[in-house]
Amino acid sequence: MTATQRRNSRGTGRGNAPGIGLKAVLAVGLIALAALFAVLYRIDNSREDHSYNAGATPPTTVRLTKGRTYEISTPGGRSTLAATGASAGALNCNYTTVRGAETAELTTTSLGSDTRTTHAVATFVAPVSGLVHIECRALTATFIDDADNVSGDPAGLFLLLCTISLTIGAMVGLSVLYRYRNASRPPPRLPPQEIPETTVT
Repeated sequence: MTATQRRNSRGTGRGNAPGIGLKAVLAVGLIALAALFAVLYRIDNSREDHSYNAGATPPTTVRLTKGRTYEISTPGGRSTLAATGASAGALNCNYTTVRGAETAELTTTSLGSDTRTTHAVATFVAPVSGLVHIECRALTATFIDDADNVSGDPAGLFLLLCTISLTIGAMVGLSVLYRYRNASRPPPRLPPQEIPETTVT
């Protein structure tokens, strides 16, 4: 083997194999991590009780602080109201405290058609502090997603981490396939070099 051929062999897949192997392990690890986050998302999403959680049931009571502004939400938001012929300006909401007080009307303010929220349709200022039951006759399900005692949104975080891990894992995996494909190609054959003849006198 000539010196040129040895240099060509060092530049082929043998020299790139360690780097390809490490990237392949990283890609598999990221995809496995994305699968784990997807499972955690499905589990946590089924436990949460927000308007944006599939199949969620509104909490019976929510904790409010008097004078604070909260949002009233329903799955689908304004599109759901439009489908049922209801209006965000006429939700017909009322509230009842857990102490057994009489039901009272809850004054709400429509968010308007230019709102960027997906599920929120109106806001209200809490008239009392404590645990209350809120019901709006125009809504099939009434959620107060920002109530004081409503849990956070770990499912949303798991979904974001799943998307990031899967995207990076796919990019690294495609890079590995591209490098492996190039490394598996045979080295180009170089034309034989002619050695000039020398004449001994």
